[in-house]
Order: sequence, then structure tokens, then C-alpha cells
Amino acid sequence: MGVGDEEHHAPEPSGASQMAHGRLADGRDVELIAVETVSGWLVIHAMTPVQRKSAMEIEATERRLR
Repeated sequence: MGVGDEEHHAPEPSGASQMAHGRLADGRDVELIAVETVSGWLVIHAMTPVQRKSAMEIEATERRLR
């Protein structure tokens, strides 16, 4: 690790967070994670291709909300 073998982590965001899937201009699917700030939503993670685990989590949530 680093000096003194201490682990350093970014602080947890204090606002609400959302996970979503989107589509890029070139047609690829993208996984997005965003936190709500006083100025609006801030995307803190974007990844393509979408991870299978996150896709299943979003689908399960959508089924519960129907």
C-alpha cells in the first residue's frame, strides 16, 4: 500500500445517487452512476460495456416498480 500502510478512500457522497444505463452517440450502451449536488447531477462513473451485474440490478428494480 502506501506510507504507513494506511488505506485512503474518497468520502461517500452526501446527496442521492442513481445508477442508469444510457446510449452513447456511436450506439454503445454505457453504465452511469451519478450523485445529486446543489448544482444538479454529477456523473461519477461511466463505463462501457455495461456490467452484467448492474444490468440485472436495474432490471430487477424496474420489475419491482411495475
